[in-house]
Amino acid sequence: MSRKYQQLQDAMTEPERRKRKLALAHTAKKALGLDDDAYRDLLERLTGRRSAKDLDILDLDKVVMELRRMGFEPKPRRKLDEPQHRMIDALWIDLFRMKKVRNDSPQSLDAYCKRMTGIDRLEWLDPERANVVIEGLKAWKNRSG
Repeated sequence: MSRKYQQLQDAMTEPERRKRKLALAHTAKKALGLDDDAYRDLLERLTGRRSAKDLDILDLDKVVMELRRMGFEPKPRRKLDEPQHRMIDALWIDLFRMKKVRNDSPQSLDAYCKRMTGIDRLEWLDPERANVVIEGLKAWKNRSG
């Protein structure tokens, strides 16, 4: 298992999801212009705690939902670049033609992407995870001759 693949798998753990929610809450605090006291009052009103470090993921979900209700709109994540999508498709078809892939359907490619990154659909990959898929497909193709 490659180090990069392991890093992506680790990114899908509960602590990492909590860390991302916490970062989103802090980003929202800044975007809404909340001072520290107002933010801590909000935390206490919603969760009974004045520090975000003491919140679990469910509490953080409540906080983020409230911050969104207050007008925070997170910026969308970067999406998979079209050239990366074409590269992944081309490598998948090459492997199918080499008889290394039994099924060239989009669902089969999605299943491969999920095994490599933990993300269910090719179109949901961010550029970094797309590179993991591309490098995995290239390595597979090179091993296959």
